[in-house]
Amino acid sequence: MVSKQREAIEKWAGQRICPKIKKKLDKNTEFAANCHVSEASQQMFRVQSSNNSYTVDLGLYTCDCRRWQLSGVPCGHSIACCREERIDPETLVHECYTVRTYLKAYGYTLVPLADPNVWEVQNAYKVYPPVFTKQLGRPKKNRKKTPEEKMKNGVRVLNKKGVTMHCSTCGRADHNRKGHEKGLNLPLFDGKYWH
Repeated sequence: MVSKQREAIEKWAGQRICPKIKKKLDKNTEFAANCHVSEASQQMFRVQSSNNSYTVDLGLYTCDCRRWQLSGVPCGHSIACCREERIDPETLVHECYTVRTYLKAYGYTLVPLADPNVWEVQNAYKVYPPVFTKQLGRPKKNRKKTPEEKMKNGVRVLNKKGVTMHCSTCGRADHNRKGHEKGLNLPLFDGKYWH
């Protein structure tokens, strides 16, 4: 894989930026033909494109459409300003898209591994993969939410773990409404029965 990439780079001799970025830049250059530029100050321009106007700052590499900041490739508005100032748009493309950076990324040599038969035997514990246990039912798609994330109508919902439930009929804590009849016959702490 690395050697194939290196072979591809050798074909790009004499270019500053990578071919795909060059195509994108050419497309943006075609769009720039429909933009009308008016200079606001040094390296700052107002660009009119159809019904919208954008502010371009060549010094800060920014445009109001934000395509230049997000991609690193000058947008059509900024290329129109470059044409006005007689600047080559290729010089404003981010450094990461240059052939030189690409060469740095794929310039190393990947040394192939030797056959496992010639590997040195280590006196250590054998590492085995974890035991796979298939879960019953359909796998859950939603992740488990923390108590802080659980919201219902804008109010945080907490679970009732650790909360003592009380009977809604008599108010005692040792049973609930369903077990109220049974709970009446339970002894109190002093040995007497609840009536």
